[in-house]
Amino acid sequence: MNECTITLTGHNQCKLVTDDFHRFKIFQEKFHTTQWRPDRWKKFRPTVVSPISPTGGFKLGLFRDVYMVAKEIFETVYVNNCITKKLIPLHALGYHNCILSVTAKKFVYFKEQLVALEKLLQLGRGIVVSPCASGKSLIIAGLCWNLYNKLPRAKFESILLIVPTRQLVTQMYKDFVEYGLGNITQEFTSGATTIQKNCAIIISNRQWLALHSEELPTTSIVIADECQSLASNNKVTEYVNSLQTDLRFGFTATLPSDKYEYHEIKGVIGPVIAKYNYQDMSENRNIVPVNMTSVLFKFNTALPQIKQLYDVTEREKFDNLRVKYDREYEFFLNSNKVMISLLNFVGSLQGNTLFLFDYLKIRDLIREHYLEIPDIIEGKICHFIDGSIPINTREEIRTELSKNKNIIVFAQAQTMGVGINVPNLDNVVLFFVTKSPVKTIQAVGRAMRSFTNKTSANIYDVSSNLRYSRKHFSERQKHYLQNFGKQITIEKVLHS
Repeated sequence: MNECTITLTGHNQCKLVTDDFHRFKIFQEKFHTTQWRPDRWKKFRPTVVSPISPTGGFKLGLFRDVYMVAKEIFETVYVNNCITKKLIPLHALGYHNCILSVTAKKFVYFKEQLVALEKLLQLGRGIVVSPCASGKSLIIAGLCWNLYNKLPRAKFESILLIVPTRQLVTQMYKDFVEYGLGNITQEFTSGATTIQKNCAIIISNRQWLALHSEELPTTSIVIADECQSLASNNKVTEYVNSLQTDLRFGFTATLPSDKYEYHEIKGVIGPVIAKYNYQDMSENRNIVPVNMTSVLFKFNTALPQIKQLYDVTEREKFDNLRVKYDREYEFFLNSNKVMISLLNFVGSLQGNTLFLFDYLKIRDLIREHYLEIPDIIEGKICHFIDGSIPINTREEIRTELSKNKNIIVFAQAQTMGVGINVPNLDNVVLFFVTKSPVKTIQAVGRAMRSFTNKTSANIYDVSSNLRYSRKHFSERQKHYLQNFGKQITIEKVLHS
């Protein structure tokens, strides 16, 4: 028969059942995507992956996508009634939708923030995609404030807010206090403190949560900031998926382009219910425009030592496809003039500069070279931030940036590239080897916060004319155009 039934099989699990095997295969293939994954010999091969199991199982948050595809393929689609209740859980809890503003009167929701908040409170689960510097923390605070004040106390235990890093735990806490929410909880929690069972809101970074989730009190509501991290099959994703609550909310500026990862995030949280880009923001939003410049190192690619970078044996090809890429990267970093020329350039920039890099090896190279160049530190203050720097020190540097000029912060992207609020920032230098849209867009977002007398900010994308660096730069160009409506047209060539 040309029909199927979607049933609930677990707290956050559903299943599509049908006797029509042919149509079921067509349905499954609609969700198939190919990823390059290593086999047992570490050779990368194309692998078909799907959020739909071979027996039709899928996560509840993906229901809307599954239902729409099923309607295209099957003549009749039956849905279990209990699924509908779980998709709009606030209705079942007797929630009445009337938006409360946060208590600090100077904070008023912009139109986009209010629309997103209304949709979240109508459905009780879903994802909001909104650009960096668009005020996601105020939406999160408004969501917590409304749910805390309006949910029946018998239905409410605690709100778990998950953020990427420990520094963002501190930053989010300060934001909540500024919004006037400090009176609804006794304590916010990070990896450095002890869980208090009577907390109304618990803020945790992902790393702490992965190790200490069993210490948490019962969670009534889960909110994932920068929810793109839930695409990875890690302990935090498993924990969020296992929570016995339907009240799930996610916020991000960048959902992954990979279809499988995109479906995985929606499966854990729910559908995308509001999505904005920079062009959608109201004219009265204080998002600072950015100027983009390519900082290009040019090599003589005809030199024998450069050609040799891409000559590998058959054994090397079999062992690791990254061998040529890694050789190119090492050659670029170890070229004598690269770091000195780059540091001289950074030292010439006016205002406060955030220099983002990927690996600790780059930090060590910067430390090795920048003291050799007196001009770079003349009249400037330099700081280094990586995972080993204590949170209170990072916060002191962030405070210093808000008060002073001519500061250079050399920071590992994992610590300062996502979510950190540094309004008084004039320049961001991206010393990346990545083509990841999430990492690139988040890094650019650091410069777009408004500040007194700040009319624009500068993004400097560092690359070379070597094979893989050029390819990755081309990919980043696509991200800049798609997400900011801009392409890099200014090019500054440095000696290599």
